[in-house]
Amino acid sequence: MPRPKKSPEEKRDLRVAFRLSAPDAEALGARAKAAGLSVGAYARMMALKGKVQVVTRSEPDFALLDQLRRIGVNLNQLAREQHRRGHHDPDYLHHLCQQIESLLAQAIEDGG
Repeated sequence: MPRPKKSPEEKRDLRVAFRLSAPDAEALGARAKAAGLSVGAYARMMALKGKVQVVTRSEPDFALLDQLRRIGVNLNQLAREQHRRGHHDPDYLHHLCQQIESLLAQAIEDGG
């Protein structure tokens, strides 16, 4: 499916150019890279907002993600078996899901 078309207000069709010395261009590039942005995006944010908020993300905890995957597989197997036997206990599955959501929220608050 193609990307949705931008409205005329959202399109960036005007170009603004300015000159920099080589050291200034290197500094701008370094700051943009540190912020995780392109030079154009960094310059646009600085020009329009006067600041750039850098969002740093820690590396994902692959052991935690693997455990979550395993829990998902087990829940899927449990639900499939209940349906196969004609045995429906949505309260039990709902309780398990609430516990998992609680643990996930705690892990996110603690930094993963």
